[in-house]
Amino acid sequence: MYVKEGEEYNFYMFAKAVEGNQTIELSLRDKSGNKIYDSKTIEIAQGEFERYDCVFSSSGTDTEATFHITSKQKGTIKLGFSSLMPVETYKRRPNGLRKDLVELLRDMKPSFLRFPGGCIVEGLTKETAMRFEKTIGPVWERPSHWLIWFYRATNGLGFHEYLQLCEDIGAHPMYVINCGMTCQHRNADFFDDQLVDEFLQDAINAIEYVNAPADTYWGSIRAKNGHPEPFNIKYVEIGNENYGEEYNKRYHKFYKALKERFPDIVLISNTHTELEGLPTEVVDEHFYNDTEFFVANQNMYDDYDRNGPQIFVGEYAVTNNRVNASLYSALGEAAFLTGLERNQDIVTMSCFAPLFLNSSYKSWYPNLIEFNNHESFGIPSYYMLQMMTKNRGDYVVDFDIKSDTIMEKKFGRVGLYAKEAGTVFSNVTINGVKQNYITANIKGEFIIQEDKYVSASDEAWCLLGDEKASDYEVSAHVEFEKGSGTIKISVWNERLDNVGDVFQPYWGEKRLKYFNWVIEDGKSYIEAVKRLRVVDASPKVDVDIDYNTINNMKIIAKDNKIECYLNGKLTNTYEIAPLPKISSVVTVDEETNEAIIKIVNISDKDEKVKINIDQNVNGVAKGLILKSEHKY
Repeated sequence: MYVKEGEEYNFYMFAKAVEGNQTIELSLRDKSGNKIYDSKTIEIAQGEFERYDCVFSSSGTDTEATFHITSKQKGTIKLGFSSLMPVETYKRRPNGLRKDLVELLRDMKPSFLRFPGGCIVEGLTKETAMRFEKTIGPVWERPSHWLIWFYRATNGLGFHEYLQLCEDIGAHPMYVINCGMTCQHRNADFFDDQLVDEFLQDAINAIEYVNAPADTYWGSIRAKNGHPEPFNIKYVEIGNENYGEEYNKRYHKFYKALKERFPDIVLISNTHTELEGLPTEVVDEHFYNDTEFFVANQNMYDDYDRNGPQIFVGEYAVTNNRVNASLYSALGEAAFLTGLERNQDIVTMSCFAPLFLNSSYKSWYPNLIEFNNHESFGIPSYYMLQMMTKNRGDYVVDFDIKSDTIMEKKFGRVGLYAKEAGTVFSNVTINGVKQNYITANIKGEFIIQEDKYVSASDEAWCLLGDEKASDYEVSAHVEFEKGSGTIKISVWNERLDNVGDVFQPYWGEKRLKYFNWVIEDGKSYIEAVKRLRVVDASPKVDVDIDYNTINNMKIIAKDNKIECYLNGKLTNTYEIAPLPKISSVVTVDEETNEAIIKIVNISDKDEKVKINIDQNVNGVAKGLILKSEHKY
């Protein structure tokens, strides 16, 4: 652990001696245990568990310090919950947060904080689903629980601490509640009516804890925990990344109950529940993708129905680039944010996710702020967001933008997919060269039999060819074992080094982005896929395919354009649109009477930008620039 010379540390422990009182020494030492920075002697009484407190003052600075409990006499002592915390937490809060971490967060000037997550809300089981009541009160009484991200949370950072953090940095709290289901993407479990009612009551109790006066039941508990005045909460989200009929039922139940009891709170839905005829104020949408996706989709909300619910982009980050944190990632996010800001009448909020990362344990990246036991820093996206949040403006100004475009060359291997075992791809060629080698089986198994690619299992998917190949023509004859089935030929299968999930294998399906030509149920179409997510697709067209004979498939991938031919007939085309080099948004700060012009350049070169203003200005401008010697 880290100790700093002259700093004080609060320590307490619960303990009891078994056979007579016992004297022990508590000490801060170096890694070897030989150098002592401070020590205290306490006598542990026989009987029941008691709490023992003391304050240490370190005589040295050490990033690998250790804490020792020693006894010079023989005996038995039982130890309970123990805690060692710096006195200098942010604003010296008891059970507070690290000063440097909160300062980094505060300096972004966030208008709200979404907590506690994320996947922590859902849990993997009923037992690990988040409940507010288990995260308040004395820390030693809070039960810990196992998280989806493969570690145990102590809940020392609990509901009250989150609220206090929001108040301390001037951010509105946004509380995400469990509405009666576990994580649908991992281990979907829909709670019965009785348990759903329990979670609804837990949500009501949580809001009462935040907003109720101190003379009410939950208000008095909040006051007992050190905050007599209400914190006041404005936003509550019902569920996290939940969807479908089961979610809709629970969402509606929670919405009705919470809106009736707390009419001023804005309730947020995980999906477009308004399409199911349900009351919907705000919809939470999440985006994890590569830089190109964010740049290409900066105009996503330009034509959004202004009569529909507002949008909250509750989680976003560039996750697909070759390195964890880069300027190029930040630029993609910045380009996307210019579009959100241009549409601020409908996009009410957005937030990067996740927020913090302990460098000693990485199960997802990127994370906005990284830290170890004594240092912390923000990735490039942090500084981009800091520039954005410190220069918001009050309203958007109409403007026109003209920009050159940029096209990134596509490259990657060829892929074959068969839904059913026994499907045969024969005479497979790339640019006329016959193929008889499998680079990797991504899913299921393909085998080579007499120069033919045969699916030895259902859901078989393999890669072949050169990962550096760019322009090529792929041809194959396809035979179906059962006279039906879905088949795909993919091009430009690119392996992504850093994709967030560090447990993916080298050629894991979540490490790939590619373009699929799909034939299923008599339909043919092309889809763009990144980390198993379909991000774009061509229209589906009817095709004349005889599943009882051999069909010839040919796909031409050249100059960022794809053409697909079935039995010599062109069925589908798909063209990858170039990206604008420059993205921008203009706002006005009414208090300072300043125009704020945000400009994002995603190219790897300096670009000359000419700005024409049709208003009188005083000629004084200040520039804030984020740049790097390295694009990636």
